[in-house]
Amino acid sequence: MNSEKLPHALSLIGPSFIGKQNFAVSFANFILCSSPLKKAPCGKCKSCYLSRSGNHPDCVIIKPESKRKNINVDSIRVLETFFSQTSQQGGWKIVIISPAESMNTNAANALLKTLEEPKEKTLIMLVCHDSSRLLITIKSRCQKLIFPVPDRSKVKFWLEKKLPDIQNINELIDHANGRPILAMNLTETDLIETRNEFNYLLDSLALNKTSPVDLAELYKTNDPELIIDWLYYKLVFEIKSKEKITSLNLSFRYMDKLFQSKRLIQSSANPNLQLIWEELFVNWKYLFATR
Repeated sequence: MNSEKLPHALSLIGPSFIGKQNFAVSFANFILCSSPLKKAPCGKCKSCYLSRSGNHPDCVIIKPESKRKNINVDSIRVLETFFSQTSQQGGWKIVIISPAESMNTNAANALLKTLEEPKEKTLIMLVCHDSSRLLITIKSRCQKLIFPVPDRSKVKFWLEKKLPDIQNINELIDHANGRPILAMNLTETDLIETRNEFNYLLDSLALNKTSPVDLAELYKTNDPELIIDWLYYKLVFEIKSKEKITSLNLSFRYMDKLFQSKRLIQSSANPNLQLIWEELFVNWKYLFATR
């Protein structure tokens, strides 16, 4: 690899659970390897050993303390000290920020200052699920790598290698909406059953067999971004099937409302989830109510 051609910053952009974080870590391991092969780290040098242990002194991963929290300015300010110090292994110094859009305003501005004054043999990788939430000035200073949802056949082949004992690969892919990492995670939880129940309750909502308030109460403690995703993909399915949709205009307006709700949930505003769910479920009932 010609390290002279590496940019100072990369933005890895694409949906969640498709492997961007895995790529960032693997690429960092490759760059830090003292004797890299053509397309992979050697796996034998001291740097590779440190990378496998998750304690490489020349690689830092910055992420929120919890799913509902932002990355604050103090987490970003440590980069100035980190990059000013000599590499302990005599090579590159690498930072991975994931997800980058979770930086609050002060953190984003602090990162911008670092990007404006890059040091030699340093690389910042921004793992980003929603690039619209990144400052334009940050995006303009990063080389962009787009990660689309992989082709279904490739996802199936990969999962069959990773999960040779799992029989319901196609069902996993369907429930993960084609996202390979999420499909793997589903094998370790009861999310498939939970999502099936959720879809059933949405259908019941349209038939007046359950109420928006009861449904909001039931799901207010679930992962809010996951529920938004389920609503989105359920809506997409109904639009494609053309069986229950009576107004495409209303459907797309509802989709916009989902995007707005997701951004509100991801913000630092600490929104009332009960009210968000009640509004979304009331609108869903109106959108799909039997006429």
